[in-house]
Amino acid sequence: MKRIHFLTLVLVLLQAPLAVAALEFNPTLSLTAGFPGDLPDNTRVAYNSRHREYLVVYQYHNSILPGPDQIHAARLSADGKYIANYIISDLLNSCGQPDVAYDPLFDRYLVVWAYDTANDGTDHGWDIYGRFIPWSGPTDTLNSFEIAAGYDEYTGSGFHLAVAEKNPRIAYGKKNKTFLIVMEAVPIDPGSKPYITGTKVSVTGNNHWQNLTIRLTDISLVTLAHPDVAYDSLQDEFLVVFDDNENSSSGGSIFGQFVTGQEAVGEHHTLHNFGIRFSEINPGIALSGHHERPAVDYCPAADFYLITWVTNRDIGLGDLWARYYPGRSVQPPPSAVHLEQLDTGDSVNLVDVACGANKIPTNGPQGGADCLVTWTLRHDNAFWTFGRQISLVGDSNGNLLSHATGFFGPLQNLGAESSWGTGEPRIGVASGPKNFCPAFTGLDSLSNQRTFSRMSSYSPLPGWSAVTADADSFHGLATRRDGSLYAWGSNYYGVLGLGDTKDRNTPEQVGSAKDWVMVSTGQGHTLGIRSDGSLWAWGYNYYGQLGLGDNGDNTDRITPVRVGSATDWITVSAGGDSSFGIRSDGSLWAWGDNLFGGLGLGDTNDRSVPTRVGTWNDWVAVNEGRWFTLGIRADGSLYAWGSNFVGQLGLGDFNDRTAPARVGTWNDWVTVSAGDDHSLGIRADGSLYAWGMGGSKLGLGPHDPHASSLITKVGSFTDWLTVSAGFGHSLGIRADGSLWAWGDNQSGELGLGDNAERNTPARVGTWAWQTMAAGDFYSFAIRSDGSLWSWGYNHGTLGLGDTTDRNIPTQVFLPKSKFPWAMFLPAIINGKTN
Repeated sequence: MKRIHFLTLVLVLLQAPLAVAALEFNPTLSLTAGFPGDLPDNTRVAYNSRHREYLVVYQYHNSILPGPDQIHAARLSADGKYIANYIISDLLNSCGQPDVAYDPLFDRYLVVWAYDTANDGTDHGWDIYGRFIPWSGPTDTLNSFEIAAGYDEYTGSGFHLAVAEKNPRIAYGKKNKTFLIVMEAVPIDPGSKPYITGTKVSVTGNNHWQNLTIRLTDISLVTLAHPDVAYDSLQDEFLVVFDDNENSSSGGSIFGQFVTGQEAVGEHHTLHNFGIRFSEINPGIALSGHHERPAVDYCPAADFYLITWVTNRDIGLGDLWARYYPGRSVQPPPSAVHLEQLDTGDSVNLVDVACGANKIPTNGPQGGADCLVTWTLRHDNAFWTFGRQISLVGDSNGNLLSHATGFFGPLQNLGAESSWGTGEPRIGVASGPKNFCPAFTGLDSLSNQRTFSRMSSYSPLPGWSAVTADADSFHGLATRRDGSLYAWGSNYYGVLGLGDTKDRNTPEQVGSAKDWVMVSTGQGHTLGIRSDGSLWAWGYNYYGQLGLGDNGDNTDRITPVRVGSATDWITVSAGGDSSFGIRSDGSLWAWGDNLFGGLGLGDTNDRSVPTRVGTWNDWVAVNEGRWFTLGIRADGSLYAWGSNFVGQLGLGDFNDRTAPARVGTWNDWVTVSAGDDHSLGIRADGSLYAWGMGGSKLGLGPHDPHASSLITKVGSFTDWLTVSAGFGHSLGIRADGSLWAWGDNQSGELGLGDNAERNTPARVGTWAWQTMAAGDFYSFAIRSDGSLWSWGYNHGTLGLGDTTDRNIPTQVFLPKSKFPWAMFLPAIINGKTN
């Protein structure tokens, strides 16, 4: 295919380009069946951070079968595996123009769309509806609800009542746990022009406030259309972008307005001007051409917005432009304009952008990440999708330090232009921490219209991705970024999976597989999940904890063995001599030692195969300690079961439970960690709580050494991200990346340079950390630069090549290796892998 040359206009001097790890793209995956008459359209995508998967929503119509347009959705894993397809809309009339955002608090999506309430075929009957969708699929208890209707519209002085809304876009505000939905509003007065309005919806579905109206005082002059919205997590505010004068080839600009993320129930905000004009070459000097169809996303690592749009689409030219705009944490914004022409000479139609994958490590007060701009265009009498990878680096003063292009080229031929008739393909894209998921409509080889996806990936880089430890053992395992698995330390029962029972004091690769995505280790056995969703186990099996259908003496495994035939395992937790796992439908499974009812099955009988725990289909996290377990459901509720001898279940007593029992009434737990006999948990406001065996490991200050069954807040910090409970000590990471430790310290396991215990959290060094795991008198952690460190008791446990204890973090290397550990790391906070 012949490609045009690209004119790049950068109006400020940038530093030298980055060395970019170029994106690659997996084969195209069809998300719909392609039946005759199928007409899917308007694809949008959201990333699920808990389950490492994407949800693609789209408008569905069949030209042969009767019925209204519906909203459908497809689930696919972050590695590009199709999971399921659902019908989202449950309304009688036609639905269209969907969008979707993910709520990590309740582990569900909010899908919004335009609904033809009047069913009269005109623009004057459309309202905005939404539906909460649990991560595993729709439920009958969560139905569609009205978000915006014409009669709800504000009618302040000088404004006319809106009769309809359409083209919604949605973003989730993490700090205040609300969604902002922006949309076009159609006035009832035929002499007035459409404008942009919006509303906030809480995670519980309450419509908080009709908070946003963007329009001129004289509403008869211009049409405001095509909104998009992104959330700045650093500043807690939204940026709404839109175009004006869409029907005029002589003008049309891209504008934006900032909207606070703070909740203001009952308050209405009317913005009588356009705010910031993005389509300009210098402050106050407009970029020539007719600009429309903007898209925006925020890159928190660089603290920059990326705004893209199409120029001269209406006259068949369709150039593509981008503006890099600093986040409002920089006050005031710098005067320099960062503007770039991404594509010229083709007929660009529609564009979308996603930011945040592949965080770029930098030195000093700066950071960066990759962004992917995707668009559709007409070229050589066919429709195509294209993509461009842009790596951004910015600093805390709002300076764009560097940007560079990695992948740049076509993603998919969408079919001959003549086969589309009057239609045109649409595209949407979302970003996870490791890749991008573009989704688009196109034609298959039989000219049937389908929804497709083509997941990105990076060439494998040297490095590591996660580390796991157990509160009652002396070994460690870690996965590398290329999917390989390494192990070291004590090797009782073959827990390292290396084919023997010999100890190792440096990391050694487990087998040759390079598709491990998660691993969790217990006292004498280990569980792992591979990229196809299969579950594997090895090590001690006296109680059937490997799930292989046997137990007793001589049934241990010294290399990984597959457990059953299921391919939908998403997380596992090994602890003591028991095992737990959650499958993609949200079901919870348990097997192994059932002393004290620790499996949650209502009895104390051991199990040698995975056995379902209850009937709930909304488990999102499970973490196993020694003879007790903690779990979180999708509504944020916390459950506990098993041994409660020292109050580690947090139920206000010391009675064991043989089935999951609700812990308190809070519905905002986001992560928990079960240690040897104490528990830690973080709520949505970032506060940390502890309960169980008393002592310094609870972090509550001068302590009574007796047990506590009461859940008690640890200190006053409200920015905890993750915690790990070990045998006699605890570790935690706060939002600034700082690592904190408390509890016993007889072997230097706190990493503070001495052996004195601490009864409140104490900071470990001055570095920024990514993830950590607390074991039995030892600790592992990975810093933000990707290096792996260990400290504490060392019977070969630390992987340092000797058996000398350390009381400060000490870097771990592969034998005869000088290269650093993982360059880019996800924070896996399930099971024992943090």
